[in-house]
Amino acid sequence: MVSPGPFGVGTRLGPYRIEELIGFGASAIVFRSVRERGGEIVALKFFRGDLSDDPTFRRRFEHEVRSAQEVQHRHL
Repeated sequence: MVSPGPFGVGTRLGPYRIEELIGFGASAIVFRSVRERGGEIVALKFFRGDLSDDPTFRRRFEHEVRSAQEVQHRHL
């Protein structure tokens, strides 16, 4: 499991407040979070620090971001 590091339930990060751990894997941990102004619910994903310099991992992450941005559905 990836360590959440300094982050956990109740942590404030910029405009977001972390509310719940929703998933984790070998490379990342994901929290359900809320934008404090407006109440928008978002997922914040934190990756292992050692992966930030891996060009293959960075390309996969960037692809994941672009793919997620293309999803348009009223229930998401």
